[in-house]
Amino acid sequence: MAFDEFKGVGKKLHFICLDGNSHQVVQILRTRFKPEILHYFYKFTPQARAMVKTVHHES
Repeated sequence: MAFDEFKGVGKKLHFICLDGNSHQVVQILRTRFKPEILHYFYKFTPQARAMVKTVHHES
């Protein structure tokens, strides 16, 4: 899974989540702020979230 932010509608920054292997878009959120991103990911079960092995951040 890969994610980033990009300028979208109205030149506001949006959040995008992609499949890291196929590069297919998984989700686009209209905001890049942490509460909204957490709200999205908390929709997944704890078991699904526990399958995440690593998250790497690049600046």
